[in-house]
This record gives sequence, C-alpha cells and structure tokens, in this order.
Amino acid sequence: MTPQEFLDEFGTLAEAEGGVQKLRELILELAVRGKLVEQDEDDEPASLLFERIRAERDRQFSEKIIRRGKALPDRIENELGFEIPLTWEWTQFGELGDWGAGATPRRGDDRYYGGDILWLKSGELNDGTVTESEEKITPKALEDCSLRLNQPGDVLVAMYGATIGKLAIAGAECTTNQAVCACTCFDGVFNRFLFLLLKAAKRFFIANSSGAAQPNFSKEKIVRTSAPLPPLAEQHRIVAKVDELMRLCDGLEAVQKQRRGVRLRLNRSSLDRLTVVQSPAQVSAAWQRVCDHFEVLYDTPETLPDLRQTILQLAVQGKLVKQDPNDEPAAELLERVACEKRNRIEQKKMKQQWVFNQIKDTDAPFDLASGWQWSRIIDAVERVTVGHVGSMRTQYVSEGVPFLRCQNVRENRFDPLGMEFISAEFHEQLAKSRLEPRDVVVVRTGAMVGMTCVIPNSLEDANCSDLVIIKQPMALISEYVSFFMNLMAKRNSEEQVVGIAIPHFNTKSVAALPIPVPPLPEQKRIVSKVTDLLSQVTRLESTLTRREATRTQLLTAAIHGLLSKNADYE
Repeated sequence: MTPQEFLDEFGTLAEAEGGVQKLRELILELAVRGKLVEQDEDDEPASLLFERIRAERDRQFSEKIIRRGKALPDRIENELGFEIPLTWEWTQFGELGDWGAGATPRRGDDRYYGGDILWLKSGELNDGTVTESEEKITPKALEDCSLRLNQPGDVLVAMYGATIGKLAIAGAECTTNQAVCACTCFDGVFNRFLFLLLKAAKRFFIANSSGAAQPNFSKEKIVRTSAPLPPLAEQHRIVAKVDELMRLCDGLEAVQKQRRGVRLRLNRSSLDRLTVVQSPAQVSAAWQRVCDHFEVLYDTPETLPDLRQTILQLAVQGKLVKQDPNDEPAAELLERVACEKRNRIEQKKMKQQWVFNQIKDTDAPFDLASGWQWSRIIDAVERVTVGHVGSMRTQYVSEGVPFLRCQNVRENRFDPLGMEFISAEFHEQLAKSRLEPRDVVVVRTGAMVGMTCVIPNSLEDANCSDLVIIKQPMALISEYVSFFMNLMAKRNSEEQVVGIAIPHFNTKSVAALPIPVPPLPEQKRIVSKVTDLLSQVTRLESTLTRREATRTQLLTAAIHGLLSKNADYE
C-alpha cells in the first residue's frame, strides 16, 4: 500500500478495533519519516537550512542571548530505526533550539507563590496549547530560583514518571517545574513540526528512560536524540497535512461514538421490550423483531453481554418456554424436598442449617409464572457450605485429586486450565469442602465474585478453595441454579432487573437468596433452551471476534507496508 492508497482507504482502516488511535500513531510516523506529503524539488534542501540554523545558534551564543551547553556527541542516523528522504537532514533535538528545564521554588516561602507568572507541572501539559496553570509564582521566585521563563510558542515536554513524552505549546509566558523541559526553536524550525517530532518520539523516550520508581528521560538525553529535519516549506506542509488527517480522525471517532451509542440504545430498547412482555408467545414475537434486525443490533462483540443477560433474565422469569399445565407444580416439589430433609435431619443424616422467614407475596420482586414458587435456595438444595479457607501452597502435588480455585470457575462453565491437585490423604482431611458432580460452586471474593458453574460429571471426586458450594440441588436442576446465580452476579452492582440484590456472596447470603422455582419438567426445558441460545450467542461472538481480528490484521499489514523502506509515493 502506498501513502496515497492509505489516504484513499483511511475510513475503512479506521473501522478496525482501536483503528482510529492506530491511525493517529501512523500519521505521526509517516509525517516524521517523510512519507505523508510529497517532496518538492524546488524546496531548499535541509542541509542548507541546517547550516543557517547553526549559524543562528552560534550568533546567539556569541551575543550571549543563550548559554552554550555541553557539546553534543556525534549523531546516530539510524537511532530511531528509519530512513529519511534525500532532501532531509539528520540532526539532534539539541540542534533545533535552545533547551532548558524548570525548577520548583522552595515550598513554604510566601515570597515565591501567589504571583501572576504561570508555573506548570508535567501533569498540566495538555498535548495542545496551554495558557493557564494551577499555581502561579512571583517575580521574586523567577529572580532567586533556577527558573527558565519560556516564551509563547515554546515547546514543552514532560520528562518524568507516567507523563513522559506529554507535550504542550506555551500559549503565554510561563515557567515549569523540573519535570518539564522547554525548547525555543531556532529560525528555520517550525515549532509545531518540533511538537510532532517529539510526539512521534514518545515511545522512544519511554523505552529508553531510566529509573524504576520514577522513570525519567532527562534533558541531556532529549538533546542527544536524533531528529530528522525536512526543508522548512515541507515542515509547514507536513503540519498542515497532519492537522487535516487528525481532524478526519476526530470526525471518524465522533461518528463511531455516535453510531455505537445509537446501536447500544437500540439494542437496550429491543431487549427491554423482551423483558416487559408477559407470555412466552409475546416473548417469541418480540424476539422475532430482534432477529429481523440482528445484523444491525449485534455487529460487534460488545453488544453480546446484554443479550446473554436478557436470555438468563427471561429464563428465570418464566418467559422463555411455555408452561405446561400437566407439570407438577413447584409447590408440591418443594414440599416433598422439605419432607425429605426433615426425615434426614431426624435420622441424623444431615444437620439443620439456617431457617429464614418465608417469602411473602408482597416481598416478591416479580410475579411468577403459573406453577412456579418462590423459595430460599437453602430450602431447595441439600445444603450450602464453603470450600477450604487457608494457605495451600505447600499442599499442591503434580498428580492427585483435582482442587478447584476461583480461576477454574467461569460464567456457566468449568474451566480446567490451571487447576491444581492435592494428595488423596489431604483430600480426606478436607471432607467439608469435598465436591461431587452436579454441585454448584460460586466465587465469593475477588474480581470474579458471583461467577458460578456446575461441577461436571467428569470430576467424580474433587475439592475446592474458598468457594461457596451449593450441594446437590434437590428441587432444582444444577444448570438452572448456575444460570440464576450468574444473572445475580452481573446485576449485583447495577440496577436489579430481577429485583434481587446480594450484599455479599457468602454462604449465608447465598442460602437466603430467593430463587424462582419452576416445575421440574419446565426447568429441563429452560436449561435446554438457554443452553441452545447461549451457544448461538457464543458462535456469533466468535464470528464477530474473527472479523475484528481480520480488520486489525489488515490495518497492521497496511501499517507495516507504509513504514517499510520501499513505501514511497509512485
């Protein structure tokens, strides 16, 4: 791809993931390599311009307008890793202007602060023109301290910490602290072109900074760094072209942001209509409307999490599959489970856990479908317990009993990657945290809090770390519990669409959680339907992700081609 072809495909390349930002970086790279605008044979060569710049610098030295600094070492022409046009000249940043760093007047001295002279810190550089500062100093500070009074048009660059490479152009007389270096350009150097050179060199500055706690790229390093110098007329053409393309990037970004906002609003509106309708038939009709506009609503991976959550929400509200009047009502199922648990407790085969108040109809967050019943989770399962709490570093072995940790629990999915193992002897000691197939485990701490999955049948015997364990759902299908808990995890810090909030994902809060219980045959239909729909969403996500990856690869290839040695104007 030639630079002209790049300009022709500018809008298309911007559609890649992070495309606009990559294009901004590419524009700078092309600009400072002489590949953004054509060279004009009538321009005065930079070699002659550079001689004039040196003559001007020497004049200012001799007239003591500026101080003579340390002699610069020999230039390294390929230091920045690229070649420049024949009409350009390799220089160093120190040869393009008069450089100086700032200082911080002594704190606590009232004579130095509260004046009207701008005093900028590195965090105040705005990558544009800066005309104000948080603090101002007095003429006394300027007189007593090692402060440089920068003039309007001077280029400012940050040298320390997280702000390395941050830039600004002084819009008024100003001083800076010691973390900022300033340059007054010599005649023949366009200050806005120097600004572009420094911006393009930011990654070089960061990569070559020193210091661990407070990395820095000092003024001495800046002035020694190689810098390409074009003819003066070309400097102005480059800046004009960069401005034009950056405005185009701004426009593309604004359009993308607006389009994304419209798409997300349409997406949310469509899903909201799904959740407010009452019957499965109405849901089916609303779902069909979503399908009719599916390619518009779901054309990027970021639109899919809400779709997943809506599917789960419809499932637990009884709106995803039809009710069958022949199904045994959930109330009878729960009564049978309660009777069985009482018998086990009387026979001392299990212990009584928490007893919570019954859920009143007035407390229910939404009306249940026919045949459904509200229940506390503890009343619908064998028991709720917790995994092993304590250090395990010395207990892991290369082979043995699988030991699950938080990272093995994904949304509705067990992930064996990175699973540890413990010895059979230690497993016997951790009887309370033993896992069996069909148990449901919930992450209760960390970034994945609330994430839930079902223990697969392939794990005939296992153990786990500090996870909430829902043992052997009796009135519930394990996958249904997992769907419900993952919905709770996603909604817990947001508006509670299903009307339930969990203050903490610990054993007692999970045990007390109200869960809508469908008839058992309907649970099976729900699990089958949800599994099918989530599989479709996952396949769509894979397709969209591959498409995004292809766009990114095309952009990367285009960038590589444009920055190669042979990518010149034809």
